[in-house]
Amino acid sequence: MVPFAERLEHIKQELAPLLQRRMIFLLNPKDTAILEAVVAWTVVPAKDITELQVAEDATLEDLWAAAEPDILAYATALGCTVSQALPRFNQLKSLNIIYPDGSVADQAITIINVYINTQINGLRAQNAKNATAAE
Repeated sequence: MVPFAERLEHIKQELAPLLQRRMIFLLNPKDTAILEAVVAWTVVPAKDITELQVAEDATLEDLWAAAEPDILAYATALGCTVSQALPRFNQLKSLNIIYPDGSVADQAITIINVYINTQINGLRAQNAKNATAAE
């Protein structure tokens, strides 16, 4: 048996080369729902896994089962029903963008930060344009 966090970190390292291709789902500027789904995952309280032990060969699916994610809390954070949240959760989970310890793939966080900064800069530019037009 190994600590849950140690096994998850090992799996994340194995998946790292595949993740870049999977991030394309987050880059569609017309579908921000998936970005919102990732952000919602970051506010869901994760189960305390510090004492959790898993088999050395535990799969990511085994870790998800052991972590028992709170889908109701995820749906609440997403602002929808469980039946509406479940497909987004399963999509992010199958793309390995979210993890059972409550974390998110680093590349996804980077994409979200760039998106947010782009939106903020766009709002600033629009405000500056409106202020100039009002003068």
